[in-house]
Amino acid sequence: MKDTEICNYEDDTIIFACGPDMCSILKLLEEDVSLISLWFESNYMKVNEDNSHLLVFGCKDGEVSAIISGSLIQENDEEKILGMTLDRRLNFKNHVSNLDSIDELAHLQN
Repeated sequence: MKDTEICNYEDDTIIFACGPDMCSILKLLEEDVSLISLWFESNYMKVNEDNSHLLVFGCKDGEVSAIISGSLIQENDEEKILGMTLDRRLNFKNHVSNLDSIDELAHLQN
């Protein structure tokens, strides 16, 4: 990676960048994903655009999207990452709700 960071866990890969300007962050992400796509192609693999997601944390103006492997990816309000539901406000409300539902279901099964 040239200007972004990457985290891998099993078959999940997360590419991220931080900065004060949304346009420059998106440009960095798009450029590094292009490098990854070239590496995939040279190793006879392909980026799965259906499993490519965009989640933006922090302040922003309007909708955000990025070009990933030639496809337009719109930002999502939340994503499930390694079993944890993260939303763009980092309030964990949906994650905790899901945990409560799982606890209630487990209690009913016992």
